[in-house]
Amino acid sequence: MAWVTIAPGFTIMLTFASLVALYPDGRLPGPRWRPFLWLLVLGVGLAAAGSIASWPYRGVALLRIQEATIPGADLANLFLTGTFVVSAATVVLAIAAIVVRYRRGASLTRLQIKWFAYAAAISDLGVFGTTVPAALNAANV
Repeated sequence: MAWVTIAPGFTIMLTFASLVALYPDGRLPGPRWRPFLWLLVLGVGLAAAGSIASWPYRGVALLRIQEATIPGADLANLFLTGTFVVSAATVVLAIAAIVVRYRRGASLTRLQIKWFAYAAAISDLGVFGTTVPAALNAANV
């Protein structure tokens, strides 16, 4: 059951990165961006391997997976740490791709990217506005 809690977060990050990099016309900014797709595939593979490696840990054992005393926890932590690094790198590269596309784009493409950035900012403010007060309330309890 560990994969149920671990895999969706990284999968959402990788999906977000691919959608941002392919926005607005469904193609990468250029042929030099093909390694980005391989990095996405690597991230999905690492997430799957981390989920498989952490499969035996359920319940309380899943919460203690960071401890080195659990056999096999090192392998699961290695895969999941690699997944986090690759996911973070793909998000940064996706943002770079949208910036490159904005700088090279025509007026219609720039307008589409501006609307996308506006919607992303509103969404981020909404997430920030709901999680920070909840975290502060949880810390005060």
